[in-house]
Amino acid sequence: MLGFGLGLNKWRRVGGGFVGLLDLYPNAAAAYSLRLLRKDYSGGLVRARAWDGSANQGEADVMAYRVSATEYVLDLNSTLENLDATAISRGLTTSDTLADLVSTGVNDYDGLTSAWYDQSLSNDATQGTATDQPKIVSGGSLVTENGKPAIDFDGVDDVLDISGYTIVTTLNEVAAFVVYKQNVLSQISGVLNLGSAADDTRFFVPRLSSNSIRLGYGDSQSLITAGAQDTVQHLVSAYTDLTNINFNVDNASSGSSAIQNVTIVDTSLQLIGNVSNDINGKVQEVVVYDSNQYLNVPSIEANINTFYSIYP
Repeated sequence: MLGFGLGLNKWRRVGGGFVGLLDLYPNAAAAYSLRLLRKDYSGGLVRARAWDGSANQGEADVMAYRVSATEYVLDLNSTLENLDATAISRGLTTSDTLADLVSTGVNDYDGLTSAWYDQSLSNDATQGTATDQPKIVSGGSLVTENGKPAIDFDGVDDVLDISGYTIVTTLNEVAAFVVYKQNVLSQISGVLNLGSAADDTRFFVPRLSSNSIRLGYGDSQSLITAGAQDTVQHLVSAYTDLTNINFNVDNASSGSSAIQNVTIVDTSLQLIGNVSNDINGKVQEVVVYDSNQYLNVPSIEANINTFYSIYP
């Protein structure tokens, strides 16, 4: 089968000029992105399943594509690895691309996300239920936000599961960075959920509730309110220093509160795309540290914003 791309830009050809976020600020507890975050990362960015509206058309890992010497991203030109039997039966190989998997320009399948791979450790975010998988390709076209690839959650049942992993242990040392945009405003939803409200050891970044963007932390579901919900792309950051938990939205402080030195007990509800209800919106990057990163926050935010162009 003729590939949409020639397969010359696989991650294995990452050049010496590339330096990823995790090369600069390593030891993340979990890192999910649609760009390459670490030069030595050797896997796919996501696992995609082609869907024609009634039947599966194959599944494969989608590799990072070289846009420039400093930028490797999810793209229709991204090559495939670990193809399943259905994709192979269509004649697809590792020389083919995401565009071939979703038959761009011919059958124009959707591409659904069955896994979002952790580029730091191995805490992959997965979804085995077909109807609950968010989109990275819609009708043969790559899902994007502000010109960059995105995963689109439908607000009904789409969610990626990271339950069971020990991503964050205690809430006195933690940092999280999330790039998202809501498609439709909802009363209660969220992007990153670690821990549980039931035992007052939650970390919700951001929690979208009562028409506000909020940080849920420890014994409070709405510890800090950052402003009204909207349908604008944002970078939200929540991080501890030596005394406080701080909440930033687009590089602007939204407040702080005293650290709660508690341990997350319940890891059965750790999710991307959900807090109380599933988010109707796009998520592009989620990076979590189980450590104090407060000295690095300005530089981490600048790195993320340089790629996504979220704020001036």
